[in-house]
This record gives sequence, structure tokens and C-alpha cells, in this order.
Amino acid sequence: MPSRPPILLIAYKYPPYPLVGAFRWTRFSKYLAELGHPIEVVTVNWKLPDTGNLLPQVQHPNIRIH
Repeated sequence: MPSRPPILLIAYKYPPYPLVGAFRWTRFSKYLAELGHPIEVVTVNWKLPDTGNLLPQVQHPNIRIH
């Protein structure tokens, strides 16, 4: 498969943010990563525990969280 263009995602609420606001970006970035796009995510350094279990959903080789 040909390489896909990289995508920069800037999201205030992204895992490990555990609440509803991060769910949409979690699913969207995972979908794009599975299509082969490298995703660079810039977000806030959340000190909250990941009680919503969203962080394991974005553990993908094409997703890097900064």
C-alpha cells in the first residue's frame, strides 16, 4: 500500500483525558491510523486517571501523542 500523508491533530481533550470530550478524537485518529496515516497528536498533559479506558484505544504504531 502506498504511504499516506501524515496528519497533525491538535486536540485539547484527548486520551488520557477520560471523559466524553475525548471519545470523538480517539475514534477518528484510530480510524485514520488504521488506514495507514501517521498521526501526530498535540494535546494537554492531563494529570487525570484514564477511567474511561480510552488510552488503550489509541495505542497504535501510527499514533504518536505529544
